[in-house]
Amino acid sequence: MKKRIFVFMWLLIINMALGNTVKEEEQNKSIVTTEIRGIEEEKSEEEKSEEEKIEEIKIEEVKIEEVEEDVVAALIGDENGNVYYGENIDKVHPYASLTKLVTIMVVFDEIRVGRIKLKDKIEISEKISKVGGSKIKVKKGDVLTVEELIKASLIRSANNATYALADYVTNGNYDAFIKKMSKKVKSIGLENIVKLYSPAGLPDRITKKKMDIGTAYGVYKIMLEVMKYPEILEITKIKETKIFGDKIKIKNTNSLLGVEGIKGLKTGSHNDAGSNIAIYNEKLGYKNFYVVLGGKNAKIRNKKVIELDKKFHEENWIEEITNKETSLVTIDVIKGTKKHVSLYPDKNKEIKKVITDNIDIIVTRPKVLEAPLKMDEVCGFYTVYKNGIEIENGNLILKENIPKKWYVFW
Repeated sequence: MKKRIFVFMWLLIINMALGNTVKEEEQNKSIVTTEIRGIEEEKSEEEKSEEEKIEEIKIEEVKIEEVEEDVVAALIGDENGNVYYGENIDKVHPYASLTKLVTIMVVFDEIRVGRIKLKDKIEISEKISKVGGSKIKVKKGDVLTVEELIKASLIRSANNATYALADYVTNGNYDAFIKKMSKKVKSIGLENIVKLYSPAGLPDRITKKKMDIGTAYGVYKIMLEVMKYPEILEITKIKETKIFGDKIKIKNTNSLLGVEGIKGLKTGSHNDAGSNIAIYNEKLGYKNFYVVLGGKNAKIRNKKVIELDKKFHEENWIEEITNKETSLVTIDVIKGTKKHVSLYPDKNKEIKKVITDNIDIIVTRPKVLEAPLKMDEVCGFYTVYKNGIEIENGNLILKENIPKKWYVFW
């Protein structure tokens, strides 16, 4: 009996041991499985995270592509300082050769006070002959007049010509010339917007100074100031000319001259600035200024100018309201040789309007006129309203004599 109990106990112990081993193996297996699953889950999360990152990058790239513009800034303004349209007009951007507009104004200031003259002769130094970028082909010892160098600077955008002028004005002291430029900028009220450090607008890697920078609005204000120097505007209108005894032919960098009423001003470009342009335009009675900064290239920049011009003239135009040769009303005549007569405004009137403007002309006159009537006789008056506000009034007059009709009785 005892032997049986001992065997039973032994078997029970073995079963328990085996059972614990199985459980332990199952637990270990469960632990191992969990760890593997954990690694797999972590790996899946990593892979998913990488995919999400890639997707985010793709989304970011798409977003960038969608919002990326062909130009950095653009502006339309009129001759009176009114900005009609703007894109990022306060965004600071390198001016490149638009800087030369300020430089040449400084030069003309020197001419106006008599310090230098247009016919003064300037000898090209070795230093000037080595100025890079856009330039005219001159060498050390060549002699050009101030006037020729101004033309080369504005038409050809020649950096060596611009530096030669700055060198001449301040006897080689470029810092003194930059101070004159800064003073000019301040006189326009742009000292907090436009910062100039060189005469020609070359990039800082060449000048070893800060970049010449400002905003589209700053360029617009500079152009308005340039209009006080008609000599500058006239030079920027020139498509092509010769200087240096007709030895050097210079062609305007502004290929838009003559297109859609474009009269002149300046281009400017380098790698950091992209393609800039400042345009003066006369079209359909309007005198406008267009600014484009940071075009990807000249073609895109020019296209933007044409788009700005089209946009303006689709939304704004000059409309003839009254014409002395066009009647405003016809009225009946009694006892006269004519039964009807036309009445004309006594003055011509044109107004600038936009697409949303409402123009009304109210005519006040008698129902009928009685002959005799004389040419230029006032027979009524008219009032012109723009958006409900009176902007003009005048008389209605006859353009002919109308005698009284006589009846003969037999």
